[in-house]
Amino acid sequence: MSEFGNTQQTTSEIIENQEQFTNLAQSKQDRIGDFNEHIDGLTDLLPDIVNVEPVSAFNIPDGRQKNWEDLLNHAEIRPGDFIERPPICISHEITKLGGKLLRSVIGTIGNFLVITGKAKSRKTFVVSVFVAALLCDKLILKCIRGYLPDDKRVVLYFDTEQGKWHVQRVLKRICQLCGDDDPANLKMYSLRSYATYDRLEVIRWAIKNTPNLGIVVIDGVRDTVFDINDAEEATNRATDLLQWTDERQIHLITVLHENKNDRNARGHLGTELGNKCETLLSVQRDQKDKEVSIITPEMCRDREFPVIQFSIDEEGNPFLIDDTNIGNFPGLSNEGKGKKTKTTPTILDRETHELILKRIFADTPRMGYKNLLSQAQVVPLYFGVELSKDRAVNFITWWRNEGYIKTFKPEGEKYPVNEIQNGRFESQSF
Repeated sequence: MSEFGNTQQTTSEIIENQEQFTNLAQSKQDRIGDFNEHIDGLTDLLPDIVNVEPVSAFNIPDGRQKNWEDLLNHAEIRPGDFIERPPICISHEITKLGGKLLRSVIGTIGNFLVITGKAKSRKTFVVSVFVAALLCDKLILKCIRGYLPDDKRVVLYFDTEQGKWHVQRVLKRICQLCGDDDPANLKMYSLRSYATYDRLEVIRWAIKNTPNLGIVVIDGVRDTVFDINDAEEATNRATDLLQWTDERQIHLITVLHENKNDRNARGHLGTELGNKCETLLSVQRDQKDKEVSIITPEMCRDREFPVIQFSIDEEGNPFLIDDTNIGNFPGLSNEGKGKKTKTTPTILDRETHELILKRIFADTPRMGYKNLLSQAQVVPLYFGVELSKDRAVNFITWWRNEGYIKTFKPEGEKYPVNEIQNGRFESQSF
């Protein structure tokens, strides 16, 4: 076959390819036409789309529709409405000269309390004091009292940070403070091993389903959110606390860490809870004496109470260092109020020694030496007597020698205790 024959064959193939290209172009043209018809159809719908009411802040999707008028009417407050004052459940109480009771409200039913502080500042000790006061009818730390209605005596305590052994230690401390080996109304739980969502939902379920509920403690509310700086999570958690306390008519105590560099509660969660709570307390170690912790009312809806100083005795229980309220003791005369004099045991009359010792042992007939030494430096100030640590040691020795206190080691106990001998006073004539 010549070169020309090959050329003719190539020409034939070219003609065939042209026909295929023409057919393909026609097909694409047909598709373009169909597309244009589709666009024209959409254009016909444009007037209806344009006439749809624009979305605004007041247009709520159908799935979220509620009877907003009813909700608004339910929330309205008028001057003539009878609204009962929220019952007090936790208060700070001291007795002033003349027997007048000075009370500051710390917590009420239908609200929540926030306790903040650095790590190891003894926040949980403060919670223990509050819970013990709520479980028994007496002052704890000589100034904290709890009140619960008969139908709201149950306390739920959730610890999200500590393991079971440490949670049980807190439980035993509460039992010692309130004088009950196994309080039937206290239910305590360790949730540290639970997932974040599970912690939140088990708390929610318990609050909803526990009869006669009055108090809920969440020691570690931070562990109910994934991100402490997430604004939406913080708002949701604050809303939970507000709804739980209002709908169940309970009081809720929360514990939250402070920032490392300041005294603000940590994260968006801390800010949100601080804004919504009834009372915000901070717990700090005394910079001059690390054995002492200080409770300060940072924000209160009621009258602020004086700062509370406390330390821990040999048995791990908190005791009050109450020199912040010097001068409020009813038995102190106006002449002695605020007056400080250095003295020795023999200068004071025996009646004054009796008053001092009965004040020291007002809450308990026995105490460890560390607690006694601290109280021996504080309580005499109520009577115008200033004692240094060395002088307080001398007073304790004199009280022992005179038989006003007895030191002994109870059977089965690890440390000796000091016990007031009230019979010794009764046998004395002044």
